[in-house]
Amino acid sequence: MIIQVSKYLSLCIVICFITFCYQINNVYGNTYGKEQIEEFIQLTSNIRAEKAIEMFEEKHSTIVYLPEDLPFKPTHRYGKVTNQGDLTLHFMRMFNKPHQDIIIIILAPDRKIETFLSPVDNVLTLTDHSKAYIKTIDNYFNLLLFQKNGYGYIIGGNTNHIPKFNAEGLIEIADSIK
Repeated sequence: MIIQVSKYLSLCIVICFITFCYQINNVYGNTYGKEQIEEFIQLTSNIRAEKAIEMFEEKHSTIVYLPEDLPFKPTHRYGKVTNQGDLTLHFMRMFNKPHQDIIIIILAPDRKIETFLSPVDNVLTLTDHSKAYIKTIDNYFNLLLFQKNGYGYIIGGNTNHIPKFNAEGLIEIADSIK
């Protein structure tokens, strides 16, 4: 019973974060001023991605590996280490309309992707033959969940803004993590 509640709570946290990011996109999708970006950072308690990565690496005595193949060149990179110890990154390109963004979550070593899975998620296979799972939220936001380098990863984005966030595109992004 406790495990089911924990799985449900973890999934709710991820969905709330994605919903919040989508709401920010709806509010600020057509504005790209410095004030809106700073407000986004404050609302989400984010810091510069480099600093968040450094904090995660120090906390877990590890090196963070990120995708080398993103579907756009980010102009803004933010992140944070959550209370659960996960690294949550949000990379954006603000000069396109609508702006483009990708969510990358690296789970703390003691957390597993199975916590976030549900029976409706589809099983896929990465190039290295490891399993990955795709979760679709509201028919337009895809998340790919997988294990790599000993860590659980969750990568996702809005398919309405970036078609490459389909299953094949997300697998390419995941495969680019070395």
